[in-house]
Amino acid sequence: DEKRIGLERALFDELRDAVLSQAAGLRAAADALASVDALASLARVAAEQASRICAQTQVFVGALAR
Repeated sequence: DEKRIGLERALFDELRDAVLSQAAGLRAAADALASVDALASLARVAAEQASRICAQTQVFVGALAR
């Protein structure tokens, strides 16, 4: 049983060390993903507002043409 626990501990330590060695890259990827998410949200809102403005402009231009 102690042999199994020792093996599990060694595997855990190896995994932890591997993750820690990549921490800076993981943090940079997370930051980049957060930026992309924020920009995508802003783009979605801008597109929705542009659609509303275009629709309102079409109604206004249509009223002027009459």
